[in-house]
Amino acid sequence: MGSPISLIAPESISKVSVSMVDSTGKTIDGKLITHDNDQYVHATDVHFVPYVPLAAATKYTVTFSVKMGGDMQSFTTEFTTE
Repeated sequence: MGSPISLIAPESISKVSVSMVDSTGKTIDGKLITHDNDQYVHATDVHFVPYVPLAAATKYTVTFSVKMGGDMQSFTTEFTTE
């Protein structure tokens, strides 16, 4: 498995989905971990763990979509591995 990518929200979240793609648009599959499927995860946290280690020197984009405060919201981050 790869390293987790996390979203830590200021309030409880629900209806979580995540997408992760590399610089070519290839989807990276992984496990979504939330309070709904792991009692030890805070209701304000969500973690995405890629099933495989990420490639070196590659740009990735991760988008979390969550329901927070009654509204659906999206949060996107980009990073490049060393």
